[in-house]
Amino acid sequence: MAFLLLPVLALAGLLGAIDASFDTCDFNCELPRCYCNNYKIPGGLSAPETPQMVLFTFSDRVSGNLRKTLIDIFPDSLRNPQNDCPVSLTIFVLGSGSDYCAVHKLYVRGHEIATYGINRTGNTEEWTEFDWEKQFIDHAEEMVEKAFLPDDHVRGARTPLQKPGGDNQYNTLYGKGFMYDSTLLGGAKSLEEEQLPPWPVTLDIPWGNRFQCLTPRCPTKSYDGFWELPILRLINPENGRMCAFLDDCVVSLRTPNDVYRLLYLNFRHHYDTNRAPMMINLATKTLKNKVAVAGLKMFLQTIVSDGHDDTFLVTFQDVIAWMESPQPISKVGDLWICPPRKFHRCDTEDDIAARTRGVKPVSPFRSILFVDQLWIFQMVFLMVSYFIVRRYDRLKYKKT
Repeated sequence: MAFLLLPVLALAGLLGAIDASFDTCDFNCELPRCYCNNYKIPGGLSAPETPQMVLFTFSDRVSGNLRKTLIDIFPDSLRNPQNDCPVSLTIFVLGSGSDYCAVHKLYVRGHEIATYGINRTGNTEEWTEFDWEKQFIDHAEEMVEKAFLPDDHVRGARTPLQKPGGDNQYNTLYGKGFMYDSTLLGGAKSLEEEQLPPWPVTLDIPWGNRFQCLTPRCPTKSYDGFWELPILRLINPENGRMCAFLDDCVVSLRTPNDVYRLLYLNFRHHYDTNRAPMMINLATKTLKNKVAVAGLKMFLQTIVSDGHDDTFLVTFQDVIAWMESPQPISKVGDLWICPPRKFHRCDTEDDIAARTRGVKPVSPFRSILFVDQLWIFQMVFLMVSYFIVRRYDRLKYKKT
């Protein structure tokens, strides 16, 4: 029997070594520039001291009507505790077809604007760093100009169709001063307590050295201080199916209560274990699903309005700011603040269309009648009439 125990003991030792590597990670990796203990709460805080952060993302083109939908789901009345700031999202904007006035208004409201690339394409296998620069960097500069964003606001990226571009993509983002990427897939594989959800990490240690690459072309190099906030998949409690975007999960759900239950059980899995940030990824398809939207509103009512004074709906940049300087719940009000943002007057294309819908073009003659100088038109009309009458009288006199 002793020889049978040897492999077991060896396996136990190996697992212990793996666990130890997750605990110690790298003795040179310290906040605020580096974090790799992805299952531990940063700063040595206990779970009750740690704010439960919930990250809502939207990834697609942005229109005026889309902005109104987001306002309906996330109204200003939904406020975070401690600082009383409106809840906020991270919006990955697809350049092609987006209305940049709507993007600007979402920024002014307090949401984070990140890039989803200039256009949606799946043929990126042969892309060079120059191609990725056009996709992300040029798009970020375009949004700064056309959506009236501060020069340093766009700091994050997610690839369209969630297909990583390998080191060419990461070399570009890292070299151009971006703060984070959110393309790689991650998350716990079940809602069991021992399956801890992961915290974001920096890529000082290459991704493939610590995590399984769930998609082709994950980065293989190290990028010191560059954050990866992987797309954390939700888990359907009915069948265990994992889905990167909410609409992938709600396909099999029939009622708002089903959607609420899915979201709340995933929330409790984060809240009751290591308080790692929860992520809920939305797309246009999700927001057109009435069942999904109704379930979302029920979930928001529970975690925001019904007394969760330790839960915060914040942006990716907020999460990184907290991780760089971990604060207990009682002090996050000083870290996450929401000063007014400069508003640049503009009209979305949908607003313009709504105002002009059904209005007939105004004829030039009709417009003349309503000018402020109506008396000029009257004088001209009277003079012309006078000369016509005089001319008529003369012709009539000659005939007689």
